[in-house]
Amino acid sequence: MASFEVDFPNNLQKLINDAANFDKIAPKIIEETIPLAEKSMKNALRSHKQTGELIGSIKGKKQNDRYGYITATGIAKGKKYNKKNKSGTKQVAYRNYQKLLALEYGTSKQTATPFLEKAVNACEDKIIEKAQEILENGVSKL
Repeated sequence: MASFEVDFPNNLQKLINDAANFDKIAPKIIEETIPLAEKSMKNALRSHKQTGELIGSIKGKKQNDRYGYITATGIAKGKKYNKKNKSGTKQVAYRNYQKLLALEYGTSKQTATPFLEKAVNACEDKIIEKAQEILENGVSKL
């Protein structure tokens, strides 16, 4: 009968344990990195500032234990558009996310002024560093 020997790396058990504990660590990573992305988005929007309303509406939110996002919340003050429906046309206030999308992608009346890539690039390294720090510290404390 043949026999063989397997030599596992010394840190294999730690790697397996780390993977098993990721469900406990992931929510902390999301919670601590969302503010970094939020700040970066606000900084990228500063060059487009007119009233500051859009910048003030930027919020980071945790969707669940593995997903977070940044969005523009609320209704924009002042500007309205005509919305057609079954009973006619009515004036509707723009939402801040619509203003955000108009800046990024443009409209038929507004040239696109992209800022999202700049925001992502500005915070990417900080987010990776923070996630790595949480992983290293979190795993040792579990």
